[in-house]
Amino acid sequence: VRTYGNIGTWAVPDTANMSAAIAFGNSMAEALAIPVGLLDYAASSYPISTWVPVSGATNRAFTNAVAALDGKVEAAIWIQGEGDADTSRTQAQYYADLGTLFADWRSQFSQAALPIILATLGTATSGLYTDAEAQAIIDAQIQKCADANHYRVDRRDLPLLDTVHPTAAGFATLGARVAHVAKYLAEAASYYRGPSIASATSGTSTTIDVALTHRGGTDITPSS
Repeated sequence: VRTYGNIGTWAVPDTANMSAAIAFGNSMAEALAIPVGLLDYAASSYPISTWVPVSGATNRAFTNAVAALDGKVEAAIWIQGEGDADTSRTQAQYYADLGTLFADWRSQFSQAALPIILATLGTATSGLYTDAEAQAIIDAQIQKCADANHYRVDRRDLPLLDTVHPTAAGFATLGARVAHVAKYLAEAASYYRGPSIASATSGTSTTIDVALTHRGGTDITPSS
């Protein structure tokens, strides 16, 4: 597993700061028995307005890097949204910006069906935005994942290191979830998401009965 990004060369992933990338890359390398290269062009703490207009420096750093290598990628991974909740971006605005950005990638790479794996907004205790502001971003991300060639990964349950960033173990879990989608796309897995809630009803004054619909397999392990 190697990464290529802002340092301008292929390198071993930074074990102190790239738990998600390492978990993702190792999972893919083990499943497919091939080398795995990751292009790291994340822009820390930036809202989507840093990427749109797409002609801006942040987006072009990524698309130009792909062009300078071999011009194609197997998939793109989008993990972002905190800055947009902080600036009260509406669901409609954020959804539209996602469409503009992803359409540019597909055009630049000449890959009309480029798969995009999108991790929904995680939990935060920073107080920088309200639950309603966060939900607007999550709703836009879920809406986008209903469009063709977009694949959803959830991260609201990941443990936090501080008020917004997951722990190293949390990032590793996220990387493994993203890898499961990528393995599904590579036909190395039969499904890519876990069970969904079909219904929830009040059982007693202290319990709620939840019915699940399985997306893969027929059981939950461990049964407890």
